[in-house]
Amino acid sequence: MTWVLNVRNITLLDLVLNILFLWDIHCVCALEDMRRKGAKDIRTWLEAIGYFEAVSSVAILPQLNPDWAYPKFCDEFAIQAENLGHPLIEEHDRITNNFDLEGIAIISGSNMSGKTTFLRTIGINLVLGYMGAPVCATKFRAPIATDIWTCMKPPDNLKQNISTFYAELLRIKNIIDSEKPMLFLIDEIFSGTNSEDRVEGAKQVLLNLSKKQNLGLVTTHDLEVCKTEGFVNYHFSESYIDDEINFDFKIKPGISTTRNARHLMRMIGIEIKTASLE
Repeated sequence: MTWVLNVRNITLLDLVLNILFLWDIHCVCALEDMRRKGAKDIRTWLEAIGYFEAVSSVAILPQLNPDWAYPKFCDEFAIQAENLGHPLIEEHDRITNNFDLEGIAIISGSNMSGKTTFLRTIGINLVLGYMGAPVCATKFRAPIATDIWTCMKPPDNLKQNISTFYAELLRIKNIIDSEKPMLFLIDEIFSGTNSEDRVEGAKQVLLNLSKKQNLGLVTTHDLEVCKTEGFVNYHFSESYIDDEINFDFKIKPGISTTRNARHLMRMIGIEIKTASLE
C-alpha cells in the first residue's frame, strides 16, 4: 500500500493517474476498507506492543544497574531492605537506607527532610519487584503479592465540588475498606485541615487500619500523631552548619525533634517578626 500512496510524490504521474483514474479517491477508499477490517484488532495490537515494550524495559534494568538485587518474596508479612534507594535518582545523588517494617509505622520530620521521597522509594521498589525486575537495593525481602495503596496529594475537583481535604478523605476511606492485606503509603495525612481535626482524624485512621494485617507508612508533621500508642516511630532530621541547613536523608528510629520552617523562611528572605498582642 505504501508504494501506491508514494505515487503522489511523482508530480507528472500523479497528475495523469488522478485525471484518468481518480487515483487519490481509490487510495482513500482502500485505506477506509483497511480501517474497517482492522479496527477490531487494533486494541489487541496495541496491547501486544505495550506488553513487549514493558518486558523489554524490565529486561534491560539489570544490565544498566548490575548492583541492584532481585527481591526475595516470603510468607512473612514484613519488609526488610538494605541500601534501599529511589531508582529515579541519579546514583551519585542517591542516598540509601536500611529499613525494616512490620505493621504500621509513623514517619515524622521537618520540611524537605525526605519523608515523601522515602514513601515513594518503598512503593516504586515494590512495584518493580512484583513486575519481576530488580530493585534499587542490595537486599530486599517483601511479602508475596500484596496490594499497594497510596494517598499522596490527591487532586481537588472544582467541577464535582471536591476539595483537597475531601479528596483525601475519599481516598483513605477506600484504603480502609480494602479487604485484602496491603501496603499503604499515606503522605502528610490530613494536612488540609486544622491541627485539632488533623490529629484526631489521623489517630482514627491509624486505629482503623491496624485492625487488619496491613503494612503501612504514614508521614506527618504533628508530633501528637506520633504519640499514638501501638505504632513504631521513625524520623528524618537535619543539621545546621554556619547557619546553613543540611539534610542527611537518613531514616532514624524515634520521633522528630527538629523544626526548620522559620529557618527556611529566613533563607529565602522572609522577615520573621514577633506578633503583637495588641
